[in-house]
Amino acid sequence: MVCTLLLLDWVKQYGQLIRPGTMVTDVSGVKRGVVEPVQAALPEGVEFIASHPMAGRETSGIAHSAEVNFAPANFIITPTEKNSQAGIDWCRDLAAELGFKRISVLTPAEHDHMIGYVSQLCHAIAVSLMCASDNSELANYTGDSFRDLTRIAHINDKMWAELFLWNKDNLISEIDMFESALQDMREKLVRDDREGLEEMFRLSTKRREAFDKK
Repeated sequence: MVCTLLLLDWVKQYGQLIRPGTMVTDVSGVKRGVVEPVQAALPEGVEFIASHPMAGRETSGIAHSAEVNFAPANFIITPTEKNSQAGIDWCRDLAAELGFKRISVLTPAEHDHMIGYVSQLCHAIAVSLMCASDNSELANYTGDSFRDLTRIAHINDKMWAELFLWNKDNLISEIDMFESALQDMREKLVRDDREGLEEMFRLSTKRREAFDKK
């Protein structure tokens, strides 16, 4: 994943050097406010077809490079009305060649709404959990559940701050929804509502099973 501002700056500086007939894609994590300016800045005959391989990790840099099996990951193509079917097909073929088995097409707005929940909210929860208290001593005796839940709290501060702010309307909405669900659980605890808790647990288990079947 790359910072959106870096992408826009690069295109502004070097975009005119790209030869007509070239297909261009990206891996940026937010699409609104990015795709259309890039398309507008590129020369006539250069097609920018945005995409998002959902295969990032919490680490970055060449020291953390490794062979990646893309088959379990999703690949999302986010075309606009300026894209041709040939461009969409080229991007789909690229994803398939890289090994992605699940390839979807969304609008930039649909992508950002989805990413606000399945990616950014998850990072917000992990970061908040680590920042809620001084829990550095927990590393001495915590179990896998805490490690798994907070893996993505090891985060690129500059990149993710930019991504959060770029998509803040969607992320704020998702945080509000999460707070409502957490408050619902809190109220069940206050009322000693065991049946209500069990109902929430059954619902979460059922919904999580959909991911296990992929």
